[in-house]
Amino acid sequence: MTNHPISPEFVASKFGISVSTLKSLLGNRVWPALSYRILEPAERDEVIRDLRKTIDSSTLRVSGSNDNAVWERGWGEIRDAIKAHGFNPALLRPQYANRHRIMRFDGNFIDGADADFNYTYDQLLRRICFAYYLKNASKVIELGCGTGTSQLLLAELLPDAELIASDWAKPSQELIRIMSAHLHRAIKPVCFNMLTLEGWDALSVDRGSCVLTVHALEQLGSHFETLLTKLLEAKPRFCLHLEPIIELYDENNPFDQIAIQYHKRRNYLSGWLTRLRELAKEGKAEIMDVRRLGFGGREHEAFSVIQWRAL
Repeated sequence: MTNHPISPEFVASKFGISVSTLKSLLGNRVWPALSYRILEPAERDEVIRDLRKTIDSSTLRVSGSNDNAVWERGWGEIRDAIKAHGFNPALLRPQYANRHRIMRFDGNFIDGADADFNYTYDQLLRRICFAYYLKNASKVIELGCGTGTSQLLLAELLPDAELIASDWAKPSQELIRIMSAHLHRAIKPVCFNMLTLEGWDALSVDRGSCVLTVHALEQLGSHFETLLTKLLEAKPRFCLHLEPIIELYDENNPFDQIAIQYHKRRNYLSGWLTRLRELAKEGKAEIMDVRRLGFGGREHEAFSVIQWRAL
């Protein structure tokens, strides 16, 4: 059972950048000592059997409806914990980030040697992504900011940028206010619903804005056209997404097939990249970058990158 370390060379290749560029993006941050082992065939088969049971479960929550009750409750629990114990970045970790050591990594099911592998690698990818794509941003508007884990990174990486953090669950705005006060850093909280566009005007999206989503568009299913239309009209500097993108899976690959089935069963984001490609052909948008980083929980990959802008 061989453990494989995650090297800067490997991660740099996923972003299409040099190792020296990667190190410059990370600054003085110490490279995390992450390693993993690839599951044996019998273990892999057991994971797949378990995933099929999950996919067939009648209790699996489906995205795309205008119901934020689960987020009101989940982010409310984290808000209450921070109010009780004081601000601690570790408390912002979403509940779903603690579920499994088994993950999808570079075409294999793996077992992280560290119980915090999933969240640590998540934060590493976000840091690199933000430092690389948003390095000159003067205004960043995040849609679906959740507990604000991305805002912590943005506040550090972009000390002079205007930050706006939105979510459809009200406890999220409370968490952002607490974070802003703790960091002595202005972060504007906005209650915004991506399905109904309620709260859009408060976002103040303009041509100097960079619009960011991280694992947030996934909740729209195929109901994204009204939001996309608004973004096309507002013409922000660019939009950056770190999301599960179904078009990047290989339908002929058994490893990807199970992720596609899960993605469809959950009704996660469907057709976003296809629509952007259509708009690009029509001369209405430019796709600046698309990358599959090859990482996710055992069910699917929620870390594919799309950068695009309206024309």
